[in-house]
Amino acid sequence: MTLAQVEQARRRAESLTARQREVMVLLSRGMSSAEIGAALHRSRDTVENHIAAISRVLGVRGRTRIAVLGVRLGMV
Repeated sequence: MTLAQVEQARRRAESLTARQREVMVLLSRGMSSAEIGAALHRSRDTVENHIAAISRVLGVRGRTRIAVLGVRLGMV
């Protein structure tokens, strides 16, 4: 990911909800959807829905790319 892409993602990340940011942080720490759900007292399916929304907002595909982006954005 180029610096320009990271900056674009940083701007997009500002529109994430507080819960989506929380999920992204936990995902960036390497937690599974089930672990995130347990930590947030939500179902795995709800966490998966948040991850899908994060993916759409940030314009990236896949958990790993979301996690890497979270690290690059300093969320972890």
